[in-house]
Amino acid sequence: MSLVVVASATGAPGVTTTTIGLGAVWRQRPVVLEVDPHGAVIPARYGMPIRPGLVSLTGAVRHGADGEADVLSHAQPLPGGLPVVVGAETPQQATSLLGSYGTRLGEWAAASPMTILADVGRISMTSPALGLIRRADIVTLLTSPELEDIRLGAWWVRQFRDRTNAGLLLVGDKPYGPSIIREDLGVDVLGVVADDAKGARALAGLGSEKTLRRAPLVRSLRTIADHLATTLPESDPAPSFRSEPDEELPEGRDSAGEPQLGENADEEESTTGVEAS
Repeated sequence: MSLVVVASATGAPGVTTTTIGLGAVWRQRPVVLEVDPHGAVIPARYGMPIRPGLVSLTGAVRHGADGEADVLSHAQPLPGGLPVVVGAETPQQATSLLGSYGTRLGEWAAASPMTILADVGRISMTSPALGLIRRADIVTLLTSPELEDIRLGAWWVRQFRDRTNAGLLLVGDKPYGPSIIREDLGVDVLGVVADDAKGARALAGLGSEKTLRRAPLVRSLRTIADHLATTLPESDPAPSFRSEPDEELPEGRDSAGEPQLGENADEEESTTGVEAS
């Protein structure tokens, strides 16, 4: 059906949390694919085994896996039911798998009958996940609204937007918000993720379910998910705003004006290293 990539240009400011949150509120239940070259974090965060996961899925894709049943057989459910294909156990294993089969995995994900939300962690010119990213229907670059982070994120958006729908996801909107970024840097902002540390902890299973359901983070991710869904191929019109979160949310555990960016985006950027193989 579709492949949506969530990445970061500087560090990983909540890429995994954002991907899981988007999956929890997506209009039709997707599958989260953890393909961070630095290895898996979801199993430790949610107390899940490392297998089945990316290793077994990659092996199946090599041998012609196809269809919804194939991907779900390599996924594990989060507490709220969201299916997740957890990543490789170590950076060495993840890098090897993605370097050898990332492109094929991306082609398979883009053609899957289910929407795949891929957490690729931090992007770089040498990332072994680039082959998968190039096959995405949407590439989102998660970034803080600080000048140095926005400029780097915007550079990456320009590398992909000729081949796919690419844009920034801002974590908060101060000091720079969507309108000034679009005007001064000429790149799309696909949404603003609420800067909500309490909600992020609840989404990671470290807070109460009550906190999670009221979190500004969840509300912002629902708005973003609805917007992204309308840009996918053959998507239906976005549903009206829902006041209640979807049931797929992972269950928690108790425990003034904008300054100018000062840079016009009309300058040409090199795409060296990001061309399709």
